[in-house]
Amino acid sequence: FHDFESDPAAIKLLREGVKEIASCCGYEQNGAQLLKVFMDQTASQSERKKIIVMQDHPIPDSIIPKGDAFEFFDAQEVARQLCIYEQSIYAKIHPKELLDTNW
Repeated sequence: FHDFESDPAAIKLLREGVKEIASCCGYEQNGAQLLKVFMDQTASQSERKKIIVMQDHPIPDSIIPKGDAFEFFDAQEVARQLCIYEQSIYAKIHPKELLDTNW
């Protein structure tokens, strides 16, 4: 379902296709059920994206490097920035992608 969440044109094509196939073959009720499941799934996925992270401590100030070379960067600040960057990558992983994986 996550393939459709940011593509309104794909959602429209899916709805039209299901309605067309269901009406020509006498499966209007099944088509309506399928569309309802699809819309419920896409709605629940968009709701998951609205989760607010609560912190029990303030965000620390950035540690500004003393020069332009990499050796002037503070190790703690480099680690902090890498964590922020990697979190955005991990947030894009959908639960479905973790099924049937061998850890």
